[in-house]
Amino acid sequence: MTLWEPASEVPFIWVVPGVTTPGTICDRPVDLMTIYPTLCDLAGLDIPDHAGGANIRPLLEEPDANWDGVALSTMGEYVVPVSLLIWYAFLCSCDDIRICFVAALSYAGYMNHAIRDQRYRYIRYEDGSEELYDHLIDDNEFNNLATDSRYDSIKERLSVYLPPESINMKPWKWGPAWKEKLTCGEYDTIVKKCDDGNYVARDPNNFCMFLDCPTSVR
Repeated sequence: MTLWEPASEVPFIWVVPGVTTPGTICDRPVDLMTIYPTLCDLAGLDIPDHAGGANIRPLLEEPDANWDGVALSTMGEYVVPVSLLIWYAFLCSCDDIRICFVAALSYAGYMNHAIRDQRYRYIRYEDGSEELYDHLIDDNEFNNLATDSRYDSIKERLSVYLPPESINMKPWKWGPAWKEKLTCGEYDTIVKKCDDGNYVARDPNNFCMFLDCPTSVR
């Protein structure tokens, strides 16, 4: 996996009766984090504060609408193999394979990001190295403009969309010691049932806490 254009593109198809028009195509940059807030809006629900993505309903209604949003892609230091999950389950004696999965993903250290707007792709890696490509003239991303001072303002503008350090998943320790980081006592479940019957996951920044339950419905 890479953070370049071909590896970051996925099919993204919406069919919303009364909203979308069959056969239309939108070329605006969006990411998969838009799914949750957009579904909330389409279902008539308030979009919760913890939903980080943009609501793309305006693009569903009019694919050529003005759009200043960007697409965020994130990559770990390496791809977590299934064998690592099995290793965690064996060595850590996990009661729930889902806990091992979260631990393995956390170990991967998702600290490399790409921001794509309508014209540019800006990549910043964990070690601070950068890449910048102008898709207006370089669709294959052959010419890295990151070291060209003429594009400093472009990098500065796009860098504000990078996740702050506080929300990056930090690696946990190898072996059974990773459980010691869960000082909250209960670590046998990674979801919580809300009063309305929905479920929320644990906070990736504080595994002892859960994300907030939805508070209101229109």
